[in-house]
Amino acid sequence: MREEAEKLLDQTVSILPPHSGPVTKKLELGAPAEVILTLAKDKNYDLIVLGARGVGQFREQMFGSVSHRVMTHAHCSTLIVKGHLRKIDHVLLPVANEEDGEAAVNFLRQKPFRDSVKFTVLHVIPFSQPVWPVGAMIPEDFRKEMVAHGEEFTGGIASAIEKLGYSAKGTAIMGAPSFTIADEVTANSPDLILMRSHSRTGISRFLLGSVSHSVVHHTNCSILLVR
Repeated sequence: MREEAEKLLDQTVSILPPHSGPVTKKLELGAPAEVILTLAKDKNYDLIVLGARGVGQFREQMFGSVSHRVMTHAHCSTLIVKGHLRKIDHVLLPVANEEDGEAAVNFLRQKPFRDSVKFTVLHVIPFSQPVWPVGAMIPEDFRKEMVAHGEEFTGGIASAIEKLGYSAKGTAIMGAPSFTIADEVTANSPDLILMRSHSRTGISRFLLGSVSHSVVHHTNCSILLVR
């Protein structure tokens, strides 16, 4: 098993992009998720990169998976890679509040992308038109005002991102956050989703999950969860 593991490490190092920096190989024994989390915290790593292997959402919630446990409990940012990321040109940045925007801007100040990247800052207003007659009582002007406020909010974050040297635009849409983000991914095919990780604990995580976890499950796009 050690020989096979050493071969895997050597193979992985051999296919890393050129000029990726110094590489250290480590071979550990133990439960993968726990070893990764402990090592990342002890060494104070900035980012954990994992490939995603789907086991089904219900089974994952019942038994856990390495990627699910790491992205839930990691002290640092986590990149879940779901396919080949040969180049990143377009990043979708969903934000729910000011804290999300601040976390994203602080992360981007570290210049994590080598080349120029275009950002779409998306705010989903968790509001939909009821199917019952009471829906007729909701003024259209109020809906427009909510969208305008959301666009002003994302526009401010986009401006802060542009000051860092990136291209960015803001937009706001009404709908259910998780599914609306998934629809935007399908419609615009971003190379990467960048989200702030909203960790839940205990039974709330088991029963409710979070928007970031739902997006991981319902899209085929790689996701960078920042803390």
